[in-house]
Amino acid sequence: MITPVGRTGTTRNRPTGKATPRQSERPSWLPCCVPWPGRSLNGSFNWHSHSTRQFRLLPYSPDTALDLAERLFTDVRVDLHEARTTHWLLTRVLIRDTRRFAPELLRALAGPEGAARHAGASWAVLSMKGRLIPGLPTDPAGLATAARQGAAEVAAEDPAYGTSLLQGMLHDSDAAVRTAAACAMTDVMSLSPAAADGLIGAFLGSPALAEHPETLARALAKSAARLPSRAIEACQALAAVSERDAREGRRGYALTQRHLIEAVLRLYRQGDTEVRAQCLDIIDALYRTGAHGLTAALSGER
Repeated sequence: MITPVGRTGTTRNRPTGKATPRQSERPSWLPCCVPWPGRSLNGSFNWHSHSTRQFRLLPYSPDTALDLAERLFTDVRVDLHEARTTHWLLTRVLIRDTRRFAPELLRALAGPEGAARHAGASWAVLSMKGRLIPGLPTDPAGLATAARQGAAEVAAEDPAYGTSLLQGMLHDSDAAVRTAAACAMTDVMSLSPAAADGLIGAFLGSPALAEHPETLARALAKSAARLPSRAIEACQALAAVSERDAREGRRGYALTQRHLIEAVLRLYRQGDTEVRAQCLDIIDALYRTGAHGLTAALSGER
């Protein structure tokens, strides 16, 4: 815990008993835009404000910031890791000095749900950067459910680096983790063709396909790039899921079919004879389910 900073100076123009933080300890090299830790005006210690300040101090004096961060994390309640500012600070200092702050990460991973979720996100950053060290979990299966969800959320935000994590998390036993991982399909077309094919293949073979088919259908339909080689396989799987959902009266299949129609017509235009024949089979399946907008879309192709 940080030793409370002493106070001195006048209380003029301030309420009685509320002194200003002492400024004499502020280093001369520290830019004026970066606050120096102290107590708030009412004398209370604002932990979240201080964690933000250490985050801002890192670029100017890394060693000082790391020392202060270590003191901040000493003997504090683990539920403070539920705060986003704490998460940002822990992630940054872990990147700077993984071994030094690994015990704090482990403590947060074992903490309450909110803390574990943020800690899982920090763990994912280390994993994607190749910075995991002995003593830290090397596989998301070794994390608690909330931590796996946090890790999946971070990996889905940057699928180019998180593909290896996402491929396993799409098969996770927890629906919330699969939902977080499935969000990566929104940006799958921004990946290289090989990476896109790998992530699409993992999605098609996972329970997340039946749970979130619209995310992949939209990505295929809205991409301006040439569709990857597994796009025809994806469209076939999406057609089967939407046909089953329509038959069972589940919600959302119409939106999936709307995007699927657009994707199949794009594939037909860019494909060879074999791909075009497969596209026609998918169109027949959509026609059998009465896909809304199919007739109009086909008329526009003539």
